[in-house]
Amino acid sequence: MNFSKKLLAGAILSATVTTASAGSLSANIGATNDYLFRGITQTSNGFSVQGGADYDMGNGASVGTWFATGLTGGLDREIDLYAGYAGQAGGLDYNVNAIYYNYASAASADYTELTAYVSKGEFSGGLILDVTNSANIFDLGYSTDVDGISVGANLYLYSGSTDYTISAGKEISGLDVSATFGGSTDSARKGGFAVLVTKSFDL
Repeated sequence: MNFSKKLLAGAILSATVTTASAGSLSANIGATNDYLFRGITQTSNGFSVQGGADYDMGNGASVGTWFATGLTGGLDREIDLYAGYAGQAGGLDYNVNAIYYNYASAASADYTELTAYVSKGEFSGGLILDVTNSANIFDLGYSTDVDGISVGANLYLYSGSTDYTISAGKEISGLDVSATFGGSTDSARKGGFAVLVTKSFDL
């Protein structure tokens, strides 16, 4: 699993089950004009540098970390830690994860999520449990490939609103380039349009 938070995929949406027998370490670095998380801007539509490192144990388990700069609202920087497991059962792909979100300038904003996803073909569904704030989110996703371009859409169902993303991405000259439009049915939750360029490395 790659925890780069690519705009096309969202946060740990659909893990790819691998059959590697040995562990592998990878890293990524990128930049975007707007850090969107589940369709909502975290930088007041401003610039963000992002990157991370992931260790795939080769047996479905993985761990990693990820960071982002430029957050507004007194948060400044975000540093995430995760552990997850992906597999297959009954003709379905699945993944479960624990994610800790840390904010350098506002420790009181730190929180932990537990996520569980299943996918079949182009469709996916997941439950996100915010164990710190006792909140639940349902994530419904669709992704496909159109002439070499990855296209996807997600609905994030909260108790009082629905957030959404529509994304497209493609690898160009060794760079992952994606564009995402995000928003919400709640006018107080600001979306945006973001272009993210990321370079990944095997270490």
